[in-house]
Amino acid sequence: MLLLDVVMPAVGGVPYQHWTYQSLGKGPLSAALQVLENPLRSLQLLVTPFEKVRVGAASFANWLFLPLLSPLVLIAVPSFLERFWSSSPTFWSFHYQYSMLPAPILTFAAIDTCARMRSWWRGRLGGAASIALPVGALAASALLSFGAVQSLAELGNYVSDGTAAQIQGCLDVIPAGASVAATDALVPHLSDRSHIYEVTTNSDTDYIAIDVSTLGTFNPVDTQLRAIINSSLGGGYGVACSKGLTAVLIRGSGSAQLSDQMQHWLGATCLGSACGALP
Repeated sequence: MLLLDVVMPAVGGVPYQHWTYQSLGKGPLSAALQVLENPLRSLQLLVTPFEKVRVGAASFANWLFLPLLSPLVLIAVPSFLERFWSSSPTFWSFHYQYSMLPAPILTFAAIDTCARMRSWWRGRLGGAASIALPVGALAASALLSFGAVQSLAELGNYVSDGTAAQIQGCLDVIPAGASVAATDALVPHLSDRSHIYEVTTNSDTDYIAIDVSTLGTFNPVDTQLRAIINSSLGGGYGVACSKGLTAVLIRGSGSAQLSDQMQHWLGATCLGSACGALP
């Protein structure tokens, strides 16, 4: 509580922006009280919507559910509670890094289960199980990863060298000392500045940098970003640069115009990176 309510706001200059447990409470204390006072509702939150069940079941199916027979699996429980109590759909997806935290724990739990089974089933049966179970887990992992989840499918959505050059060309017009608000994927490329913000949390800056081609598809923010651009253009900002699906706005008058693709996107005729297919 001290970290979220005092330390991080003091360092960041704004209240903590990333609390995603609104279904439990407005902060850590109220969330903890909600879990204690309404345990059944708290358990219900872990399985609704159904996407949480799908992700949770597949996480264990990846190891043939072997971790469930080992006490080591208890170490992974806080990680799953953290994800599935969150109100953000980002945490319930296979396509982000959040499944990586419990993965080593589940791996060791599966190994522990295999070792226990070998001691339970002595002789040939135990020896066969110690070979068959790891092989079966490997097959299940391959089937889920490359079949159901298709974890490598998103590699085809990465921006091309030409698009990356367009984005960088627009970012280069931003002076080194200016404050900037940018979309998630652009923030790391601007992080050497003293004042850099994620655009959906603070857009009152000298420059606003938005790139549509790098927006994620699992938690779309197109509507929010369109509102930010429209309100900024109507509130004293101009266009400093716009190429493809990238736009950099400057406080004051700008010398550029929005690209045709950005205008299509602002008109809500397309969503996210799909706008790049338009002429």
